[in-house]
Amino acid sequence: MRSTYPMKLIGACLLLCGLSINVSAQYFDNYSNNLPDASASFQTKEVLATDVDNDGDIDIILANEFQRNVVLLNNGQGVFTEGQVGIPANEEHDSEGITVGDFNQDGLNDIVFVSEDDFEHEYYWNNGNGTYNTPPIFLPYTVCRTVLAHDFNSDGVDDLILGNNGQNMMLINNGAGDFANETFERIPFFEDATQDIDIADVNGDGKIDMFVANENGNHLLINNGFDVFIDETANKLPQGLVMDSRSMLFGDVDGDGDQDIFLCNVAFADGADARNRLFLNDGQGNFSDVSANNLPAYTEQTVDAVFTDFNNDGSPDIIVTNVLGIPMGAYVNNGNGKFNDVTNVVLGNLAVEAFGIAAADFNNDGFEDLYIGNREGKDVLMLRNPAVLSSEELPIVALSVRPNPVRSTVQIQGEWTEAPKDVMVFDTQGRRVINITNADLNGDNLSFEMPQSVADGVYTIRIQTKKSIGTAKIVLLR
Repeated sequence: MRSTYPMKLIGACLLLCGLSINVSAQYFDNYSNNLPDASASFQTKEVLATDVDNDGDIDIILANEFQRNVVLLNNGQGVFTEGQVGIPANEEHDSEGITVGDFNQDGLNDIVFVSEDDFEHEYYWNNGNGTYNTPPIFLPYTVCRTVLAHDFNSDGVDDLILGNNGQNMMLINNGAGDFANETFERIPFFEDATQDIDIADVNGDGKIDMFVANENGNHLLINNGFDVFIDETANKLPQGLVMDSRSMLFGDVDGDGDQDIFLCNVAFADGADARNRLFLNDGQGNFSDVSANNLPAYTEQTVDAVFTDFNNDGSPDIIVTNVLGIPMGAYVNNGNGKFNDVTNVVLGNLAVEAFGIAAADFNNDGFEDLYIGNREGKDVLMLRNPAVLSSEELPIVALSVRPNPVRSTVQIQGEWTEAPKDVMVFDTQGRRVINITNADLNGDNLSFEMPQSVADGVYTIRIQTKKSIGTAKIVLLR
């Protein structure tokens, strides 16, 4: 359900993009032949995109239901082979969720898989070459469907939260990759059936808050400033909704600089409304339900989704995965958080029942692609088709960034006929991170300082004038 990108150079990619759409071809083409037949054909429950072998391209980790979990290594062109990993082939659990984090502080992403029905979670340390070993460290037995790594106590080391059937569990890392249970010191007591957890600063105080998506009622937990999470559900979330939520996303869908919420809902629980929901943030962490006006009027059975800017206009669009025979959906954002159904244009006649999806640039062409975890057959790899973009409305400006990775000063070269009116920075989920108002233009060279508040990672710079537009991908690595 989550995509994690490498904090190193992916490539000085040039994105040549316009605003109008050539609808004679679909946005994504099926390249599933780039996946191994055997190891990409298990009952996939979750997909996570990350750089496993530290080579700068995006690999895939798969959590499979009562089959062995899999790591797929990317050759840099979007062709995958199964890694020679240390994950035991005879380990077959009811794996439901995945997270990665540098738990032992060696600079490499380690893996945790969590299991539901057989309670056994898997914990692996990364050797740095696509292989793993199992540390002699115990993770508690729980009925768990989701897991998230983050530095929850602000000590610089990745911790864990387990989303359980029952009380969720906060595990704090001692710095060496072992964990202490600090659940009751840090999160409220709830006997919930948790399906997903995500984090974002929803009220703009600089501290990470938490949304817990449950089968039986969701929770918004606000950080009190001391890394203790307080239940503010009744005060800040819309009330009176009966939802069975299976996944959720944070993203700035309306371009106002704060984090909104998209909820993936099903009707598995008695009385639950299967309609997906969109909650807009007022900037203070108070959310309003705009689903009726801003989402397509369909009742689906949605279990996962991703934000990805598939039409390259700077606003996050949505792709959803559904079950019970309902096809996937693709919704384009008008820039103000209102979405329209463009599934046929984006995905064509793709028919797959998927429990997990990840968006990332797998073939290093500057466009995000899709990996779709097919629970009942071979997984699907959809690579972005750049031919659907044209320059009928605004001419394209080719941009180059040197040096890239960027340390602090972003230096962009282009051929502008006038000074840019908009310089915006977006993260990998299409969320606008910052507007640049003090960029210095000297001939064809534009430069600005990246604020210290922007974390290391992969970003897209979008520069627009009245007569042209261009984007470039950068890697911020201080």
